[in-house]
Amino acid sequence: MAGLVVDCHAHNITKAIYPRELFVGRFTLPRFMVNGLCDAIEDGLDMCLPLRLAWKFLPGKLQRFENLIRLYLGTMEDQARALHAAALSAGVGQVWVLGLDIPDVGNYGPVSLAKNLQAQLAVLEALPGMTGGVLVPFYPFDPRRDGAAVSAIARMSGGRFRGVKMYSALGFNVEAVGDPKAAWSRNMCEAFEAFEAEGWPVVVHCSGGGIRGPEVHEGDMKWLSSPERWRPVFKRFPKLRVCFAHGTGEAGFLTLPNPKPNSWAWHLRDLMLRYEGVYADVSFHSGMVESPGKYRMRFEKVLSDAVRRRILFGSDAPLCFGEYSYKHLISAARESVPGLDTVLASNARDFLGV
Repeated sequence: MAGLVVDCHAHNITKAIYPRELFVGRFTLPRFMVNGLCDAIEDGLDMCLPLRLAWKFLPGKLQRFENLIRLYLGTMEDQARALHAAALSAGVGQVWVLGLDIPDVGNYGPVSLAKNLQAQLAVLEALPGMTGGVLVPFYPFDPRRDGAAVSAIARMSGGRFRGVKMYSALGFNVEAVGDPKAAWSRNMCEAFEAFEAEGWPVVVHCSGGGIRGPEVHEGDMKWLSSPERWRPVFKRFPKLRVCFAHGTGEAGFLTLPNPKPNSWAWHLRDLMLRYEGVYADVSFHSGMVESPGKYRMRFEKVLSDAVRRRILFGSDAPLCFGEYSYKHLISAARESVPGLDTVLASNARDFLGV
């Protein structure tokens, strides 16, 4: 994959896996208009011709509306084929597709999605074969699910997944590792022990935004997502390989060389310097596209720092499609992210252990 970009953070999203509100929140039109259009689509209205006419004449961001309509209508297989084609067109050699186990989603409505987990896993497992290894699946691990550790270890052992995705903002605190009072702590310990021993990498959500569980308030979501929560985990499993997705967010990530004391970035940097398996990705930082010169200048300082070999690139596709096409995002990143297809691609291979 020398000379090719490695996209370490993408998703396969459809309304069967994620609630409608997640899609609605990505549009650039008022929500009542989007909800009405989604209702019309679900009722069987053929929107293809009027949408195509609209894209021809509507300027700017409204043209990107089509991307999200296609997302809303498509199957997981459709999205996989589209992402594969987009990656090849953009010169991306590998895309990590992060699964997500969402039993219930708090800030997007009380939607029960647990029944769709098996369908999601079936498609994720098929991705390497469908795409010649370009799309690489990560197993969605929520330690609160019965048998979660056994299932994760079995699927990872079988080589069907290359890594694991965790999303503690849905309502679990990783600080409880080893706590007998936490019913799911045994799952977490059993899984982390195997992940560490086998070198299986973990990607965990680490930003102030995103999805939260039904019992999780916004402030709690941020608290659960902080890298500080992982200190007890690394004390117990010091060789565990973990990437903190989004790198605490764009503003924090760009301060990594000299972060504010006790900030998320400060805790992340400290963990990076203490533990060789701690990484961060830059999915998705809008400055890559909106302020490429300024972003590149600050990113160069990160790559001149001691943490340079722990930085990964990620697109967060298709959640960025309300603003940018995949090809446009990668093209902009080639200008604004130094080392995109060299140092960062090498870092990605190190994180995977290949």
